[in-house]
Amino acid sequence: MLVNPRLDRRLPEREQQGIGRQLGWSFIDQALSGLTNFLVTAILLRYSSPGQFGRLSLILLGYAFAVTMSRALVSTPIMISPEGVSTVPLRLAAGLGGLVAGPLIVSGLLFHWPVLFVMGVGAVPLLVQDSGRYVWFSVGRPAEATLLDAIWTLTQFGLLAALFAVGHRQTSWLLASWIGGAAASAIVAWQRIQRREDGRRDVRYYLSRHRAQIRTLLGEYLVVTVVAQATPYATLLVLNISEVGSLRAALTLLAPATLLLQAFIPQFLREGAVRANLSSRGSVERSLFRLHTALAGLIGLVGVVTWLLPGQLLHDAFGATAVRAQPLVLGAACALAILVLAMASISGMRVLGLPRLAMSSRIGLGLAELAGALVGADLFGTAGAYPGSAAGLLVGGLVITIRFLQMSDSKAHRGSTRSIRRRKQVAPRSAPVSSPAIVTANAAAPEGVHQPEMHSFGAE
Repeated sequence: MLVNPRLDRRLPEREQQGIGRQLGWSFIDQALSGLTNFLVTAILLRYSSPGQFGRLSLILLGYAFAVTMSRALVSTPIMISPEGVSTVPLRLAAGLGGLVAGPLIVSGLLFHWPVLFVMGVGAVPLLVQDSGRYVWFSVGRPAEATLLDAIWTLTQFGLLAALFAVGHRQTSWLLASWIGGAAASAIVAWQRIQRREDGRRDVRYYLSRHRAQIRTLLGEYLVVTVVAQATPYATLLVLNISEVGSLRAALTLLAPATLLLQAFIPQFLREGAVRANLSSRGSVERSLFRLHTALAGLIGLVGVVTWLLPGQLLHDAFGATAVRAQPLVLGAACALAILVLAMASISGMRVLGLPRLAMSSRIGLGLAELAGALVGADLFGTAGAYPGSAAGLLVGGLVITIRFLQMSDSKAHRGSTRSIRRRKQVAPRSAPVSSPAIVTANAAAPEGVHQPEMHSFGAE
């Protein structure tokens, strides 16, 4: 579906079709995953005050941080060096979930806050479910991962219907429906992986084999995640929790656009990896910028439409907190669109094999966003947070784009020089052909931490 059949005539048609099927399943999987996350966020927004939604959003950002650490420990290493179908990644994810669960459950009980308790109970199934998806992706079976997200989605819808039928609309119960869907999916993942287990079952062997990868990934992911998610926490220095909740609610209203970001960009990065193996760098760069420009335009369109919606309609759909956040939507859309445009260059760095440059650029972009948001919020309150963030992102994005184009031109020049030298030494018929195995591995990878991050005010 996403793979151009004319991408390269050296790639057999059967293998192109296989890549297309894997990309198609990956797209469906990511769409289902985004749908469950949006559903719980929208319902929490509907039945929460700005202060409640602000606290809930910060807790969900903490969950996203735990997922990042799980992917550094488990998911990404098995994508780099597949272990086969094994329960070892699930056991490690469960252990990490247990470490997260303890403090949350105790804090929930001590402070009489059911939401913390529910998130603590859900830490293990959430991380196990996520790791189960990656196990199937690592062995080239994305349909199994899609099945897990389908189970999560259907279970969550069923639990929500039951809660509304009996009149339970408290935030802790609504959040529990999301956790329940993850738990059902995690149980199925464990059973299916255990039944088909063909890999090593020794946790110590896994940790020993991947020690160097885990150490590197943990460091990189920790730095990038902290920087990318620092803004909503840092704005508490100049805004109160209700104001932060309104900022977060504004991005929730842009969900139709952010769902497409989550679904399309990871798929394009996989196809971009294929193109990078088979065609020119210029083709990859042009396609990246076209995609990101189109998505930025979509974000702007959704922002304008949402800003123009009648207040009563917005209140009926998303509640009073959404009405309070509506004036902030245009600024949020502007900041998110600029972020997407800037991420085109960072995505290009990743596709073209420049991960260190991509990481340093993402850190710089996050710091520019943070500085702009703090200055804007300090001067103008909630009305200035997103415009300030947009200004910081614009400056950082321009610097990153110029840097990427310079690096790309430099690499292209060196590559053409080496090609001329090889042609002088080697007969034309001996030119190497791209490896279909490499192409297939790139295409099979699921979305992960290296996907373009959502704006730090809105990533769930």
